[in-house]
Amino acid sequence: AIVQMLNYLPDTFAWRQETSGLPVRTKTGWQVKSNVFERGKPDIAGSKNGKSFVMEVKMPGGYLKPHQVSWLDDYERRGKGKKFVVHSIEEAESCWKEI
Repeated sequence: AIVQMLNYLPDTFAWRQETSGLPVRTKTGWQVKSNVFERGKPDIAGSKNGKSFVMEVKMPGGYLKPHQVSWLDDYERRGKGKKFVVHSIEEAESCWKEI
């Protein structure tokens, strides 16, 4: 719902990122293997007026894991754009206003 709301807002394009891993066929069937190079990648990425942003979506009371903190800090440190942790559609919209 957050991605749909963001894409409804003016001058914004957002998408859900695949964060669960890749399906791999093994001798015993299909398994999802995490991609170690993408650990911590946030749930949503997008741009508003050419400025990039990412959002990690958490349930109310949810918190970031250490690899997520590291990814988001690296993203911001490299000057790639704004980072946010959101717990609701309303919070995501409020963050969008800061971009």
